[in-house]
Amino acid sequence: MYVDLLKNELKKTYPSFSLIRRILRNAGRFRVRSIVPVLFKHFDKVVPLLREIVLYLLKVLTKDIAKSYKDEFQKIIDSPRTQLPFVNTWIAALLQHPAFNAIELPKNYDKILTLRDCALIATRREDRTWVKGYKNGVDTLGPWDKRAVLYSAQILSKDEKRTWLRIAGRRGGCLEAAVAKFAAS
Repeated sequence: MYVDLLKNELKKTYPSFSLIRRILRNAGRFRVRSIVPVLFKHFDKVVPLLREIVLYLLKVLTKDIAKSYKDEFQKIIDSPRTQLPFVNTWIAALLQHPAFNAIELPKNYDKILTLRDCALIATRREDRTWVKGYKNGVDTLGPWDKRAVLYSAQILSKDEKRTWLRIAGRRGGCLEAAVAKFAAS
C-alpha cells in the first residue's frame, strides 16, 4: 500500500510533498521498510523532504538495510549537496545510527561540517583516536563543540576517562561539569 502510494506520487511531474511527508511519517510509525528502495531510487526528487526521510530512516534502519544499501548511502554522503549546512546536519544525524557500524560509514570525517556532529559519530564508532586528538585542545572549543567532545569521552578507558573528565569538568561551567559527570559514569 505505502509502496504503491509513494510510486504513484513520484511518477507525477510535481509530486505532493505533503502527501509524501504523510507517507513517510506513517511508514516510520509502523516500521514499514518496503518503501526504502523507492526512496533511494527517487532520492533526488524527494531531497527537499530530507528531514522527514532521515526521521523515517532512523526508525526503520537495521544493519541489514545498511549493508544492502551501502552504495546508496555512500552516494548520498559523497553528493555535493552534503556541503549545505542543513543537509549536512541531517546526514550527520543519520550517520549516528548504530546500524552504520556494520558498514563503517563515513570512512572519514571530512564530509561532516561541524565538530559536534563529528564527535557524536566518533562516539557511535567508538573512535578513541579521534577523541584523544581533541583532549588537549578541548578548552579552545566553543561551548557546543566542547560538550560534544566531553560527551564522546565516554568511550575512553575508565582510568583515562575519569582523570580527564574530572579536570575538564572543573574548568568548565555547570553544563560542561554535568556532561563530564554523565560521560564519566
